[in-house]
Amino acid sequence: MKLDFNNQTINEIIASIDENKAMEWQIDILNFLRKYQEQHSEIKINEMQGENIFTIAMKRENIQNTVKELNKYTNVEQGDTTLIANSITMKDGVIALAQAIEGKMEAYCVEPTNDIKIPYTGQDQNSIHWGLNYVYLTEAQVQQSEDVLHRIEKIAVETNGIKDETKELLFNNNQQQTVYEVFSVKSFPIAVRRLNEENYSLIGNVNISQSNDGQLLVDSPNFQEQINTQKAVIINEDNTFRWLTSGEYLDDDSNTIINFDHIEEVLKPFIDTRFVVINFPEKGTGQDVVTLIVERRYMEEFSYLTDGLKEHEVPKQTYFLGEFPENNDKAAIRKEVKRLLTTS
Repeated sequence: MKLDFNNQTINEIIASIDENKAMEWQIDILNFLRKYQEQHSEIKINEMQGENIFTIAMKRENIQNTVKELNKYTNVEQGDTTLIANSITMKDGVIALAQAIEGKMEAYCVEPTNDIKIPYTGQDQNSIHWGLNYVYLTEAQVQQSEDVLHRIEKIAVETNGIKDETKELLFNNNQQQTVYEVFSVKSFPIAVRRLNEENYSLIGNVNISQSNDGQLLVDSPNFQEQINTQKAVIINEDNTFRWLTSGEYLDDDSNTIINFDHIEEVLKPFIDTRFVVINFPEKGTGQDVVTLIVERRYMEEFSYLTDGLKEHEVPKQTYFLGEFPENNDKAAIRKEVKRLLTTS
């Protein structure tokens, strides 16, 4: 089913759909279009979280403002072709269809599926490189549609952190292709970035701040209450933001990012056994400080050089562990070391 928002109004498209012959997924699209054309309507959006489906009501105006900014960031142009293979009763389908409406795109709608196919869009389709200009996908659709991804000019992926294997599919796809990563809070996008870039840019009249423990707080017109994402964040002066990695720690006193990997690399020539650097409460004050954890079975004199470290990078305390965790993942080792210290 093709919905040509470039040349037809929503009312004209609604009139062209025969409700008596339409399938269930097409009826869902029809109902959405009827609701979306109402200026002050609220649209129900479902999202699967684990085995449960959560439903929220979003104001049409807020959906409209968000997707307009998403279209601008992803360089959607009037007349672009897109595929909608997501259920319109779910968040991803709502965003994809609203983007098509506001971007005046030619939307090819199919029954919801994770295994997407490139639809026939015109006689010259096989003579041009791109089969579609833009598609909003879930990570599951990316993983199950490897054979057609290279035919899509621009892809936006809905995720809270794309898995490494998914990134491999996208990076190996096509160097001319542009891929965007969309971050959502409570069922709706608040930020977007190009894949493999560090910083997210905000969309949809959202304000952000940090909690006392450095986690991202979101104020959005979509929600009455402030949302704590429970994710440690760095907010830049231009109001873009990035996540604090497992190898980083934000020192509140100096407002400085401490990079554990860098400290470990500098100390490696001076320590002849396994070790990690973490943030851990200081004895006495209880305040998190840079802490060195060393594998050592016997208590004996221990010292090391700190040449190459800045003052705020030098470990303030040292702990010794007789049995060091076995893991190839440094983040997992740091987490287990913290657990051992906390329970000892």
